[in-house]
Amino acid sequence: MNGLSYAIIGGGPSGLFAALFTALALREAELAGTVTVYERNRSCGRKILVTGGGQCNLTRDDSVEHMMAHYGKNGRFLSHAIHSFPPKRTMEFFEELGLPLLIRDDDKVFPASLKATEVVQILVQACLQMGVVFSNERRITGISRENSTFLLVSEHENPLRADAVAICTGGKSFPKTGSTGDGYRLAQQLGHTIVPVHPALSAVTTPSSSIGTCSGISVDPVTLMYTDKMGKRVYATGPILITHSGLSGPVVLNNSRDFATGDRIDVCWIPQTDRKKAPTRQEMENLILDACAKQGSAQLSTAVHKLGLPSKLLTYLMQEAA
Repeated sequence: MNGLSYAIIGGGPSGLFAALFTALALREAELAGTVTVYERNRSCGRKILVTGGGQCNLTRDDSVEHMMAHYGKNGRFLSHAIHSFPPKRTMEFFEELGLPLLIRDDDKVFPASLKATEVVQILVQACLQMGVVFSNERRITGISRENSTFLLVSEHENPLRADAVAICTGGKSFPKTGSTGDGYRLAQQLGHTIVPVHPALSAVTTPSSSIGTCSGISVDPVTLMYTDKMGKRVYATGPILITHSGLSGPVVLNNSRDFATGDRIDVCWIPQTDRKKAPTRQEMENLILDACAKQGSAQLSTAVHKLGLPSKLLTYLMQEAA
């Protein structure tokens, strides 16, 4: 096919969408052109396959405003993208491709089959029907501008030419799926300034591995207390999960964007009435003494078990406090 050539670097969700909509735009404009997806893995959509525990939560059946509110102060950055392709349009898009959807009670939207593989298959098939070419197991390692075209450097092969390029490699958060930060390096080669990146929506590790003895224990709710990047004291409440190397769970994941190496995070394991006020040492002592009085026991270990925390966690906390 004659016409312009469009290179999509990366065959994940953004790459598949970019390829499909580029091909659709060419067809609607009755223009000739070739759209090629260059994917480093053997097949596309590796990250999609692990999304939502392999079930692939596609979006939420929610308003744009409510969705943006979940992103806090960063919601404004997403405004244009979400308004351009809102949740309702996302649902219509997949249904038009022939994918039945399931809307759960919590408003999360999944494929009715609860299989992420179907999402990948239907996106790849839609691209193929639009004439998109897939070049799998081809990692683009370099890019440069030569007059009005781009030169793409591929491992062990001659440079490739393209009239337009979309870098859709994802971030560097999940190397096993191919997200190793290639996109940052490629963009930098074209002269873009890269802002240093750090993990978000991730678990945290603790200096001491001793908490790992409680791995697998979850407590709901706890109050997380920390100081954010602006110096503001934050109190967040929700479920927490202890891992072999630290802390995870919704209350940690949802606030991890504010954490940095060396930060102090305090956890109040006993639910508080006032979520925006850290309990004082005296208040905690009074709570424990009150529990002892109610139980009529002089044994601290016996009384604190009535506070509702798992025995193993209580034992660990008392040992650490000793």
